[in-house]
Amino acid sequence: MQLARDPRDGGNYDLAAAIRIRAGAHSFEAKVFTIVVSGFMDAAMRDELGAIGPDAARILADTPRGVSMVIGPTGEPVGGMKRDDEGVLYADVDTSAAVEPKQFHDVVGYYNRFDVFGLTVNRTRLRPARFVGDEPMPPAAEDDARGLPDPQDLIGAAAQRLDDRAERLRLAADRRLRAAQHSLDLAAARLRPAVLSADLDRSRARIAEVEPRLRTAMARFIDRNSHAVDNFAGRLATHSERHESLLARGYVVVRDAVARVVTGSAAITAGAPLDLEFHDGRVGVVAGSKPRPRTRRTAVHPGQGSLF
Repeated sequence: MQLARDPRDGGNYDLAAAIRIRAGAHSFEAKVFTIVVSGFMDAAMRDELGAIGPDAARILADTPRGVSMVIGPTGEPVGGMKRDDEGVLYADVDTSAAVEPKQFHDVVGYYNRFDVFGLTVNRTRLRPARFVGDEPMPPAAEDDARGLPDPQDLIGAAAQRLDDRAERLRLAADRRLRAAQHSLDLAAARLRPAVLSADLDRSRARIAEVEPRLRTAMARFIDRNSHAVDNFAGRLATHSERHESLLARGYVVVRDAVARVVTGSAAITAGAPLDLEFHDGRVGVVAGSKPRPRTRRTAVHPGQGSLF
């Protein structure tokens, strides 16, 4: 309500028109819908204020009242207007009506150039008032001081960063403590006697289930390996009998000083100790310096028999 002068003297502007112009300019500039809401002075409030003085009631009655309205993107009102009585104002708002105006005048689109424009926010704690002493500063020192940052600003910025780090540290410590408390609660729940007893019962039940299967598996394993041992023992006995039968037929096993079997004369050096195994025992000998000459057999003609 406009109370700059007495309405009886004239000269007051049209409040409803002023509200419409200001809200319309905002809607047209931003291409948006603007909802204007004005308070309503009922009879009880007018009576209460009229008791202030003899002219109060008359001034209140003659003063222009505020209005409530909805203004569209073109600056024109949408729907009706409320002023002289208290109530609810309804209006149909079609948001698609703001699309076309923004295409030819978009204050947050075409003019939003981050490559050439930037937004800087100074979060430094500034002092609302600065008190300068009575003594004047020397001109040279004053010129030098203008190029230096204000110490209070530097301290304020550092204090702000410190406060930010302290807050982050407090939040991180709280989260860490809550996580540790949760882990301890879980561990305590598992360590209760009832829970431990239940775990032991489940373990015993699993062992009881496994024990019969383990006995059956061990029996199969022993039986399978017993057959393998019997087969190996049979092959070993056959090999031993064959070895003894060969020695009984006149064969001799020759071994060197480290009990290795010698299979050729090239592996024997003169004077080397040898062990000869016969069918009835072993004899130690020393290799001679000359090899034994080989005897040649005379070829027998196919048509002629041999007398020997």
